[in-house]
Amino acid sequence: MRLLFLVEHFRWQGTGLEHSAVRLCRGLAARGHAVHVAADTGETGDGITVHPGLNRISETQAAVRPDLTIDWGFIHPADIHRMGAGTHAGYLDYYLDAFSGPARWWRRLERWAPRHQRVIRRQRQLLARPAARFMANSHLTANLAIEGGAAADRVTVCHQHVSLEEFNPAKAKASRTVLRAEWGLADEDVAFLFVAHNLRLKNLELLRQVFGKLNLPNAKLVVVGKCHPRWEAPWLVFAGEACEMAAVYGAGDALLHPTYFDSCANVVLEAMACARPVLVSDTAGINELLAEEQVLAVRGENSAVESSWRQAVHGLATDFSLRRRQGEAALNLAAGRNYQCFLDWFEAYLESVAADRQL
Repeated sequence: MRLLFLVEHFRWQGTGLEHSAVRLCRGLAARGHAVHVAADTGETGDGITVHPGLNRISETQAAVRPDLTIDWGFIHPADIHRMGAGTHAGYLDYYLDAFSGPARWWRRLERWAPRHQRVIRRQRQLLARPAARFMANSHLTANLAIEGGAAADRVTVCHQHVSLEEFNPAKAKASRTVLRAEWGLADEDVAFLFVAHNLRLKNLELLRQVFGKLNLPNAKLVVVGKCHPRWEAPWLVFAGEACEMAAVYGAGDALLHPTYFDSCANVVLEAMACARPVLVSDTAGINELLAEEQVLAVRGENSAVESSWRQAVHGLATDFSLRRRQGEAALNLAAGRNYQCFLDWFEAYLESVAADRQL
């Protein structure tokens, strides 16, 4: 099949959206599909032809004559739209929960800024197109699409998958001792990972409250990302950005993801593939796949939210057998979501959409 992907930046070491686009295109090219990409930045290679300039999509489509056009950023007209971040309107609504007081009112007003309204209007136009199909990576994002105007029968849910070649217990363990030493951790320390760039959206403040009251000297919070917290604490470790995320998961003992919004968090599934227990919010998308004891609320009365997270973290910090059991269960779930299974599903999905267009 001749395919044209639309993505702003086509690069492996980019955002989660960009990384996922490269991985998928490489996988499809390896299976014999003619894969073309229209992008503002990116290089041809791995059987993929990159056409520079998203401002020349019509020219590229005329030259490529694709069987299907797939919009990977949900901003351009296409046959298929991947809703990797839900809708912009929905994102802004969930992000509002990260603010309080005057800042919350300011964020509410900011929603009406032209830069936000342009995206919201554009996405509503795309959602209203009767021939378009929408690929959501959770029921959370699927509901946002339907609320935004998409017909329910045009929205398909496929949760995230993970590359077990990149993320697995053996690869994770390889650098555990070295990396923990770099972080200044002792053998008896229990390292809880928090992986994020947007610290406010991913709700680091909640974990600040939790660890501040935890009273467990060996429980450490390791922040991985490009933004340093604006505060210090004896239980806080800032690890900075990391390229080898499997090694990061292996050096940690559990992952915490109390985000106010995530469409279907990659970091959670990656940590699970490395046999790490996870605690996630009920607005993380990936929570739809997890057991009840792994999912906690982030909305509601502040003290009740903090207390529930503190109890869950305390349980993992003090019970090695619990961490091991939940880690094994996490690995079993991740093993059933191997990326090759997603490629099989996506090929079948493409065939279904192509057949539907010919009716």
